[in-house]
Amino acid sequence: MFGFSLLLLGLVAGQSLQEDLQVKKIAKCCGRGEIISIKENFTCVEEKSTELHTSSKEVDWVHFNDCAVSGNISIVELDRSTDLEQIDGLSACVDLLHEENTIGFVPLVAYCREEGDGRESATGSLEIPKFAKFGVCCPRGRKYDANLRDCISSGSGEDSADFLFDLLRQKSNIGLTNFVRGPPKCKHAIVDYVIDIETDLEVLHNGSIQ
Repeated sequence: MFGFSLLLLGLVAGQSLQEDLQVKKIAKCCGRGEIISIKENFTCVEEKSTELHTSSKEVDWVHFNDCAVSGNISIVELDRSTDLEQIDGLSACVDLLHEENTIGFVPLVAYCREEGDGRESATGSLEIPKFAKFGVCCPRGRKYDANLRDCISSGSGEDSADFLFDLLRQKSNIGLTNFVRGPPKCKHAIVDYVIDIETDLEVLHNGSIQ
């Protein structure tokens, strides 16, 4: 009887510990077809040409006005200096960032930073959701030269795919899709076009690009 009681107590304690260690999944900050815009004061704007997630269904996730009055919004770009251990997993979300002077979109984590309340962040239990599949034109250690229209040595053994995967894999339970390597398969000629920020892009009042 005493042994059964110890076993039951162990099961209850184990279940409680498992609940405490549940992984906090970081959702997409904005609804499907939306990303974060700096120009619009870090709100969600429509951008139908880029989608972060692979899921066919998205809902309106965590928006920035969900932070408490006393909290500040922190935006952390996913690069080599990113420290996911310092991110508050209780309010974190992931999305793409639209900057006025940036071609392309930067993946980031946004979260509410509470100051002076002594609350512990849910660090070490973040799970970045699966990103949408994307292509890498050149093999590892090589990059695409728009003038030569060919892959040249990058002077490094890394490329964007290796970097992004290694950065996140070591710090979270991430499920990235497989990277597709090689140029696109076209019926006719392959056309590449380098966009000039100054002459080819116009940033509209709502933060979108045309």
